[in-house]
Amino acid sequence: MAGGAIVVEMPQLFTAPGRIRRIAIALLIALALALAWVGLDPLGSLSGPLTSVKLGDFPAFFSLAAIAAGSEPHRLYDFALQREIQNQIWPQLQGALLPGIYPPYVALIARPLVWLGPLWGHVVWGALQLLFLILTARAITRINSSLAGYSVEILAGLLLCAPVLLGVFGGQLIAASMFIYALCFIYQGRRDFRGEIIFGSLIGLWFFKPHYALIMLMLPVIQWRVRVVATTALVATILYLLGSLVLGLDWIATWCDALTRFTPMNIIPNARQMTGLLGAVTGMPDQANSALAWAALALTTALLLRLAFAARQSLSKPIGLPKFLPLFGVTVVLATPQANFYDLGLALVAICSVLSLKTQKQLYLLGIWCGACGLASALRTVTPLPLFLILAALAYLVTLLTISLSSPPGLANRHR
Repeated sequence: MAGGAIVVEMPQLFTAPGRIRRIAIALLIALALALAWVGLDPLGSLSGPLTSVKLGDFPAFFSLAAIAAGSEPHRLYDFALQREIQNQIWPQLQGALLPGIYPPYVALIARPLVWLGPLWGHVVWGALQLLFLILTARAITRINSSLAGYSVEILAGLLLCAPVLLGVFGGQLIAASMFIYALCFIYQGRRDFRGEIIFGSLIGLWFFKPHYALIMLMLPVIQWRVRVVATTALVATILYLLGSLVLGLDWIATWCDALTRFTPMNIIPNARQMTGLLGAVTGMPDQANSALAWAALALTTALLLRLAFAARQSLSKPIGLPKFLPLFGVTVVLATPQANFYDLGLALVAICSVLSLKTQKQLYLLGIWCGACGLASALRTVTPLPLFLILAALAYLVTLLTISLSSPPGLANRHR
């Protein structure tokens, strides 16, 4: 009591960790049952136009792997051939195409899917993405000291964020990206030989999404960490050579040509699902495109310059968590043209790295954002509004304000 007023302290959500864990486990079990129901589809209600709910983008990866393993690997980005393979295996696609456009080394690494077959390949592919997400939850508890010991709860939270759930079980590689991103938090601060080799290897392995790898590479380049950059270059060279086994040494030109053909197929119909400024603008009315496109380009440039400045700031503060890392996750979803709604998983990792989630205010803020993600996911096929772009912008502002006004939680057990 102070000055006659009664101060009531709000109960903290994490004061009963056993209860919260039981709730998280119950949610995970319910989610597993729901996913099993969708997978088995006993009522046959997910056929025709709803086939994508069950298959996600797995057919795109499977067709890439099948072409790479076949007698005509030079036709890897022949969309007609991809369509033929996908519809032969999954006739319920009814002539639709899920284009595969990942670099050829991804197709080479995915070749075991062909040996497993469509059914078991799909099961193993989904299980692998789920494993990456579980490892991401574990890594987040090491990034943010306020979350140490809450990996089960974090996993439940990640899966309850609709873009992450749809991305993971839709066959996307977002969980792998989230895991690599989380590990970058842990290993970027290691200046010993082993730590720098691991950090460089993580960036190199991320070249299955080259734009993410190149933007992350900004940090060690500006810091002039030669071992990290050299390791990244070595891993990237190995991946390039693996790609040449599929399409020859000039595969980059072939891949860029495929990207040129793929872009209008992807951005224009999916603009309302994009989080990238340039991607979202592309789907807006033609008469508005010119001015909006220039504005989006200017904002994208400003975001990347702000990220570079954060990397530059880390030179004066070599100890601790550089602001570059949390800003990276919320910047790339806005600055890369073809970032899709499930890429908000990177923004979610960024938010979890800076918020002190034991405080109810910040926990509620995260819950509201995830709830809005769920609503946007439900409305993404019926509304013309760029809801995911708005959510990405909000994530950026929250992260930027948090790291500007206070020091983010440190790495938990940093030297484990």
